[in-house]
Parts: sequence; structure tokens; C-alpha cells
Amino acid sequence: MAKSLFEILDEIIDIKFKVSNSGGKIIFNEPQTEANKCEKVEIQTSKKVFAISLDSGDKVFNCFNSAIENITKKNDGILIYEEKDKFVVLLIELKSLSDGTYLKQIKAGKNFIEYLIKQINLFYEINIKESDLVFRGLLFKLFRRTPAKGTTQRNTLNFQDADGLLVARLACNSSYNLQMFRNGIEV
Repeated sequence: MAKSLFEILDEIIDIKFKVSNSGGKIIFNEPQTEANKCEKVEIQTSKKVFAISLDSGDKVFNCFNSAIENITKKNDGILIYEEKDKFVVLLIELKSLSDGTYLKQIKAGKNFIEYLIKQINLFYEINIKESDLVFRGLLFKLFRRTPAKGTTQRNTLNFQDADGLLVARLACNSSYNLQMFRNGIEV
């Protein structure tokens, strides 16, 4: 019997890059520094997911010359879940106030997953087509303005095209339920 994508991912991704689903909570962390106040994002789910963090501090792309700064850019996290025979790939980036190179980092994560799926198709008894993948970017960041007194800041899911990739901007250092993303993404 052929293995599922989640079984294959669990088998082939090194443990140092896996993000655990502890008690239905997946936490993507960034080291907090004086310049970086966007420390973490928590996603709660009871659904089967696979999460990885390419930003673990270890070199992901060993074949690249790390002296060439931009070639090794990567996004902070990737969360994959299955929805209606499609695999939804959430490309996660955490930023403080400046967006910086977030889009290139998110697109690097997309490139990584496309390559990974091609390798899986090549070496495993599975055939995942490009049309089976739904990519969405999630930029979690701090916002300069705080809500007016007596109001609350709502985290609404509004995907906008960013150079061919749909990306939503949400508040950092917050907790979200995966259902929010599932409701906001048509597959």
C-alpha cells in the first residue's frame, strides 16, 4: 500500500526542521531581539497537518554558497493540510514592522515545496500534480497603530495578490484556529 504524503514527509524531513503539533497547537517561533518583536504565531487545529520551519538556524540549502546572502533566503514556516483532495500549503513569514523581503522569502518556501513534491513523485508511489497544490502566503507582523480605546483588533483573512501569490497579512504574537484559514481558502 502506498504511503500518504504526510507519512512520506514525516519520513524524509529531518527532525530539526519539523514543528511539532503539541496538544493541537503548532507554534512558529522567531528569536526575539531588540529589532524583532514578532516572536511567534500559534495555530490551533485538530486536523492532520504537517509543519516545518526552514528557519531553524541550520543550513537548509547546503549546495549554496552562504557568502551570497540572498540565495539562501527562506521563509519561517510551512504548514500543509489536506482539503477536498487538494493539499493546501500555508507559507508563513513573521516580521516586525518592516515587510522587508517577506515576499521573496515566502516564494522561496513555495519553490522548496514544489521541488520537494517533485522529488517525492520521483521516488515514491504517489503522484501529486501541481494542480493538487494550493499555495497561500501568510505574513504575520506587528502593526504600528493600536486599535482605538474601546475597540478590538480583528484578525480578518483578506488575501491579496502579491506578484502572483495570494497573501494575507495578520497580527503577530497571536493565536489562530486553522479553521479560519480553511474557511478563507477556496479549493
